[in-house]
Amino acid sequence: MTEYINFIKHDSVSFSSFDMGDIEIGKDGVIISSKFESANSMMIFVAVSDFIFALKRVKSDVKKYEFIGADSSFCLNFERRNKGIVISDGINDMQMSWLEVFSLTMSGLVEIKNKWMNEFSKDDSVFQDLMDAENCLALLLRAEMGIS
Repeated sequence: MTEYINFIKHDSVSFSSFDMGDIEIGKDGVIISSKFESANSMMIFVAVSDFIFALKRVKSDVKKYEFIGADSSFCLNFERRNKGIVISDGINDMQMSWLEVFSLTMSGLVEIKNKWMNEFSKDDSVFQDLMDAENCLALLLRAEMGIS
């Protein structure tokens, strides 16, 4: 089965670091997505950073965390369980290893970054947050892979 975490920016007339978008997670034929309801769209670039920092919190210092998309009604529950994480939207649960969730998140981040990063002003605070989140995720991924 295809497993993925995608961060999808909505089309807009002009680019803004606060553009709306969706998060979609797929595993074993189950899909958790904000795109099923328009009220669940979120400021996608802010949400990507928040998503990554939420994963870090659950991995390092809290057992449960409620992620809410920036300017959205979309909610995911993260819970550390069985040496991994369970991601739930209240209907569907997805169990993933830490390596799996970090790798899939990095793939989603790289995809949206490659598509949109040239649109950002380098002094944009949202851009800086994304870079910090990417560095954080890279460290988490390296640690999970046993690379120092």
